[in-house]
Amino acid sequence: MIVIGGGLGGSQLAGLVLVIALAVAAGPQGDRYRPELRRLSAPDGGARRSGRMTPVEEGKEAGEPPGAKLADLVEAGKRGTVLRAHVEPGAAREGLAGVHGRSLKVRVRAPAVSGKANEAVLRLLAQELGVAACGLMLTSGVTSREKRVRFDSLSPAELCERLASALARNAASGRA
Repeated sequence: MIVIGGGLGGSQLAGLVLVIALAVAAGPQGDRYRPELRRLSAPDGGARRSGRMTPVEEGKEAGEPPGAKLADLVEAGKRGTVLRAHVEPGAAREGLAGVHGRSLKVRVRAPAVSGKANEAVLRLLAQELGVAACGLMLTSGVTSREKRVRFDSLSPAELCERLASALARNAASGRA
């Protein structure tokens, strides 16, 4: 039995007892109450899916037209068509990775320093979608991962069509 000397009030003593009880209940693992340290597994006990997303098909309902999810990423603006993009700077591989919520996920190798990632995003989008880089402009998200890119020369329908073919190309080549 442990005897604790004077100086501890009733609430302090109760808190100390609770901490000791939790430590004893955790056992030798110690990480039982820290879920971020536990090994991840699927709810059914099988192996967890890799972090890779499938382009376009992720979250798509049965019977939905192929470009339906891509239409959510694009909107008509006053001066051109605007695409919402979620950028992952410093990625191991560059490319269009699929749909991320209501944005297109774009991976670039360039670090997010001094606008290098922004330049890489515009260059990659121009290359993948077959448009001139001078026709693209970053309208918002200069310092954020969530960006809006304006395309001067494409209509929303044409941009969706080019996105669908670029995502399909990346999926077929294994770059997605």
